[in-house]
Amino acid sequence: TTAAATLFGTVQIRAVRGVASWTDLMIKLKGDGYSLSFNRVAGGMQDIESNKFNLVPGEAQALRVSTAPNGGSPGNFLTSQPKVEVADAGGNFVDAGVHLVTANLYRDGLLSQIPIIGPQCLDFDCIGQCGLTPCADPRTACPTCVAAPNATTGSSASRVFTSAGIATFTQLAVEFAGEGYTVRFTSSALLWAESSVKFDVLAGTAVRLRIMTQPRGFLAGTPFQVQPQVSLIDMGSNVASLTFGSVTAALLQA
Repeated sequence: TTAAATLFGTVQIRAVRGVASWTDLMIKLKGDGYSLSFNRVAGGMQDIESNKFNLVPGEAQALRVSTAPNGGSPGNFLTSQPKVEVADAGGNFVDAGVHLVTANLYRDGLLSQIPIIGPQCLDFDCIGQCGLTPCADPRTACPTCVAAPNATTGSSASRVFTSAGIATFTQLAVEFAGEGYTVRFTSSALLWAESSVKFDVLAGTAVRLRIMTQPRGFLAGTPFQVQPQVSLIDMGSNVASLTFGSVTAALLQA
């Protein structure tokens, strides 16, 4: 027998007219070479053992997370891409069949309004890595490839078919910074699974500037009544709060 296996059901029953008949014995863990031993509680008889038997996995019943997702910076690939397995009612891995698995972003048990999305190479980000031709595979040719700014939960990257019982996600990203995210995985007719460890997506490195407050109130020789404010923005359109440096204002003549 397998050491981690447990025999479930009513293991001790009364013999009726000299016969003990079980109706609910079960082993959840697949394995080869199992056998059952029987002994009389009152003693006085030698234990006996059944023939050996094997258990194969049952039908697919649920999903389980085998590799948990982890954070990163907004718009970039998650630093750890998740893998999800198909399991039977006993928790055994099931490699038969093909299932479409969908990933959705959650926070505090609620579906997040922020979509989990897939990547799309942008010219400004990939031109130095891919040259002037499009990236054949952004995961390798353009490792800092960012997610599509206007993508939705319908992104193909968030839906993966299982292969030999495993759904492998490779291009998931979260567009906006936030804390306490989890990813829930669903598939038709299977119990859903959710990553148990929460992760954060922190503001990334600044890649562009954005005017937050426009200057106005102009009287020659006096400070502007409303002074301008400019933010440093990361690839996910978040304020890059961890980025420092100087920004210079210059006058443009009409």
